[in-house]
Amino acid sequence: MGYLIMPIATVLFCLGFVAQLMQLSQAAPGAGVPGRMESAAAVTAQQAQAYGAACISTAGATPGLVGASVVPVLPSGMVTPAGAGCMAVANPGGGRDVYGYVRVSSGASAALLGSTQGSLAWFRVRSQGTAVNIATGVAYPVPATIPVGSLVHWVQLNT
Repeated sequence: MGYLIMPIATVLFCLGFVAQLMQLSQAAPGAGVPGRMESAAAVTAQQAQAYGAACISTAGATPGLVGASVVPVLPSGMVTPAGAGCMAVANPGGGRDVYGYVRVSSGASAALLGSTQGSLAWFRVRSQGTAVNIATGVAYPVPATIPVGSLVHWVQLNT
């Protein structure tokens, strides 16, 4: 009679082994839904960083350039991200405010903050016309044309 338990024990052992393998496969970096969300956040943060830098460098290379739709010179192989924009606005105190903004997925602010080592030039638009610095949490007014949920690279130029 003891031999009847052997097939049941074998099936239970195999089920336990399969369950453990499934858990290990989900623990790999980038696996599952959380890993996909983290990867999407990192990619959109990198796109925002590259687009913001291109916007600032284009506006800085063209003194006096002011406009609501500046076309930045992007790195080779990069296409303009969906929902991205670049604008240069005359500052009443002199100089220009340059805004490079990109619509990003959730979690991109944290990824960007880590990759820029806490740069104070990055903001997240929380409500129409108001952006919050992602490093300090202080709110500042921005042009109302920048969409809510965008990451903004905001630099003030003196030229």
